[in-house]
Amino acid sequence: MNPVLRCATRLTALILALLTIASPSSLAATGAEIDTMREKALAWLYINQSGDGFWHGPGRTEIQVTGLTLQAYASVGIETGYSRGAALTWLANTPAGSVEALAVQAGTLGNAGRNVTDLLVRLEDARDAFSLSWGSYPRYQPSMPDTAVAMDAYILSGTGYADAGNTLGWMVNFAQNGDGGWAYISPTIGAAKKPGPSRLIPTARAVLSLSHWASLFNLDSSITLAVNWLLAQRLPDDGFNDDPIAAASEPYETALVLQALEAAQGAGNAAASAASAEIDAARDFLVASQDANGSWNDDPFATAAVVSALPDVALADGDADGIPDAVEAYTGTDPNVADGRSLLDPIGQGTVGTHSAELLAELGYASAINTALTASGPAQSFFINAGVLPGGITLDEQTGQLSGASTTTGTFNFEYTAVLADGTQETRVAAIRVAAPKPEVEDEEIPVLPLPMLVLLGAILAAIGTLRRNRVLTLALIAMLPLGLPRDGTAAGPLPVTVSERIIKEYAGGRSPVRDPEAVAIEHELSRALSPGHSPVARRMFAQTLKPAPRPLPGAGT
Repeated sequence: MNPVLRCATRLTALILALLTIASPSSLAATGAEIDTMREKALAWLYINQSGDGFWHGPGRTEIQVTGLTLQAYASVGIETGYSRGAALTWLANTPAGSVEALAVQAGTLGNAGRNVTDLLVRLEDARDAFSLSWGSYPRYQPSMPDTAVAMDAYILSGTGYADAGNTLGWMVNFAQNGDGGWAYISPTIGAAKKPGPSRLIPTARAVLSLSHWASLFNLDSSITLAVNWLLAQRLPDDGFNDDPIAAASEPYETALVLQALEAAQGAGNAAASAASAEIDAARDFLVASQDANGSWNDDPFATAAVVSALPDVALADGDADGIPDAVEAYTGTDPNVADGRSLLDPIGQGTVGTHSAELLAELGYASAINTALTASGPAQSFFINAGVLPGGITLDEQTGQLSGASTTTGTFNFEYTAVLADGTQETRVAAIRVAAPKPEVEDEEIPVLPLPMLVLLGAILAAIGTLRRNRVLTLALIAMLPLGLPRDGTAAGPLPVTVSERIIKEYAGGRSPVRDPEAVAIEHELSRALSPGHSPVARRMFAQTLKPAPRPLPGAGT
């Protein structure tokens, strides 16, 4: 080979090798690995839901964790089932203490079709009067994470926000740092204090929110700056960490950045669209760091965030219990039976009808139902928010009457709303249980001694009795001795035998009179019918089933 060409070839190979080393992991997780990761994580979330319907979070963040888990459910198409219904009902009946909790509550419930007008009014009232942004609590100093979550509440609930342009203007023109990121706390308009250093969580939250509003406002340049800043924070293990001096990545922060990048891609941002390799590498990190039980560090917040950050899919749920069939392989439930409620801890399931399901009816398969939904007062209509009725059963939305005959089995949990006469709404959780039909049991034939053996046994016993010239009895065995008679003496059918009365008494006492030749012969024959060892119980049972024939009258012969 030409020396110049050889040198060029080696140089090209070296450059390619260096590029491979410097680039994110080239062995992206396969679709099957991502599917398994998602299914195991969902199973862990189902199993670790509290009886009241929420998920525990650090520092009284149950509303945030529960809202994020419901977002994870939505990402795989879960719109029914007791788990989802219980979580939504708990969320609707739990007061929110912070702005973030209120925003999550409004966005999640609104996305599920609930009326959240009152919650959004409260959210607007909590804004800073000058920047029209939000802090941790009503009218606190503006915070980018809280502002971003509050802005998303309007997107998720499908509700318009009249001051969106003003709030977004504060986010991109005043709060965003020159490096493209955002700090946790940002000063209000007119304050002398400037924003602090950029951090990963507020920046990822801001990108997520801006991407959701990008179809209505020109936000692309701001998103590009933020995306480039986020990508620059990637650690050697291909994940992310909010701690600027950390050497290892955290699952929650990595999942949050993934969500932000994917949202920016969906908004058409070029910088995010060019980051496919970084996104694949971050997913590799999440696959590798998942615990064996399906979670990340037993943290529901991180686990739900990872599921939410994965591409949306529609998982099949054949029994409509709200748990996808593929996930039931890890929860241990039956994909053919609506048994989703069994996963929730029965302890602390709260008020029946509010936090836990009220059992409206228990039916047999194909049985008709004659039950109506209830409300605290006269209602003008009813509708089901979540869950499903058993197959074959329908709801009259005007009266609340349930009718029809069940065509499916299992426990069917659902949430319904009653619209009262004054227009107010009342939401309750209910359940209908349909028992499976009992299988028909066919009669089984009990094996018995063959007829020739019975005849032979009777002849031998009669001969022995005659030869001994003892007083004999013709006996009828009430229960035919089956082959291999159990030691408890179970038997069935008549067996006529002739045997001396003394031998019968010996057997009744549970003794084996082996010294008597006649007894030895009987012992030999009975061993064919009685179980090995013919226990005392078996002997007594044998003796109790013997009925002596009437004795001969005196003088009637010998």
